[in-house]
Amino acid sequence: MIAVVACSSKPSPAPITAATTDVGVDRRIELLSIVNRLGGGDEYRQAPASPYVAEVDRVFQPFAGHSAIAATTALRKTGIAYDAPIVLAVHLDDQLAIDDAGIAAVRAADARWNDADVAGYVAQLRAFASASSFDAFFTAHAAHHAAVAGKLRAVVDAEQPVAWFDSQFGARSNTRYRVVPGLLNGSRNCGVQRTLGTTREMYQVLGVSGSDGMPTVDDDTVGLLVHEMAHSYVNPLFELHAAKLERAGTAIFPLVERRMIAQQYATWQIMLNEAGVRALTVLYMGVNKGPEAGRIAIRQELRRGFVWTDELAGLLDKRDPRQHATIEAYLPVIIAWFDQLAARYAKEGLRKLPFLGPVFAVPQAPTTWSRQPMPRSRATSARFSAGTTRTARWSPPPLRRSRPRRARVSSRSAPRVPIRSSPPCSRTPAGRSRGRASSSELASSWAPTSR
Repeated sequence: MIAVVACSSKPSPAPITAATTDVGVDRRIELLSIVNRLGGGDEYRQAPASPYVAEVDRVFQPFAGHSAIAATTALRKTGIAYDAPIVLAVHLDDQLAIDDAGIAAVRAADARWNDADVAGYVAQLRAFASASSFDAFFTAHAAHHAAVAGKLRAVVDAEQPVAWFDSQFGARSNTRYRVVPGLLNGSRNCGVQRTLGTTREMYQVLGVSGSDGMPTVDDDTVGLLVHEMAHSYVNPLFELHAAKLERAGTAIFPLVERRMIAQQYATWQIMLNEAGVRALTVLYMGVNKGPEAGRIAIRQELRRGFVWTDELAGLLDKRDPRQHATIEAYLPVIIAWFDQLAARYAKEGLRKLPFLGPVFAVPQAPTTWSRQPMPRSRATSARFSAGTTRTARWSPPPLRRSRPRRARVSSRSAPRVPIRSSPPCSRTPAGRSRGRASSSELASSWAPTSR
């Protein structure tokens, strides 16, 4: 079923017992996207020109002088940008209101809201929605919302990413995934979450980048979806074991600090979250989309500075479910591997990579964000084996072939304070080539092999 997501902040009367996935435009997220678009948020102005975007500007631009827009601009100057507005959005109820418990949950989820007058700002948002007839506008575009959601629903149904994550991390109960089209986000994507009663709600906001106002459905879209979902698994797990990961993280981060900060990954915790997510992405793409897709995913990650990705993906693939039923059970092996990696880099220096492709495939601007594709399930029992030459809520981009590609970059203006906060949403930089890589262009050659 395709549903328009509009959740209440009150506990659900009938908690779910198994993971479910909903797909639909979220009224609260659209409202926050519009006010941030009017308030100067470039990340909410990434959608290409389309009839829907033109309608948004025509209807809401006359309200650019509203006090809610001035408040939004002021909040952005304090670092409340990128995915921070989405964190607030998912904690609003059906009346676009929030209670004290909701405010506490927002601040617990994102420290950027700690010093903000959340209640006052939410009151201004409601006033803006009333003055601009936002609900009438939202209802009038229900057919467009359903068409957009339908295209993403087809991706979710075809990929079944939750089933793959269950095979890696174990089945989750009381969890609901909400895949939300970001109609104004273009190439920006992000993942946020909230707890509703006993149910965890995991939101994957995927930017709509088609010139017709519709999502682009391809392997990049699959990668974006899996990448965002992976953060809901990797971030809490790595946060729980942060003390054991700190030694390696603090040793490795200075070696790649410039590349990480350029992508808004400002701490070692965010770097490791992204490392885990990206390795899972490579594994998913290689197993579920084929070895060539896996090699392309590896090359994209190496270019972004995650020079250990092929090795980490190979390590994840070596997990034997008979010995380690889940990745959490396998974590001591992963932690030991990170320690060994840090020791190797301390002795030999950061790994040097060969030329990874033609000049026209190199990002045009170092600050451009992007996002990358992720790998899929072990249904085929296929594995990766590293070749002889080896080399986390916005994040860096993968390269496309013949057209500009959606990118995932974790881009917050302010460093994330909590470990769980990995860079926000993602974007695909324009002007990148997505040409398929031959094995000779890659720093490692991976091929599926039978277990």
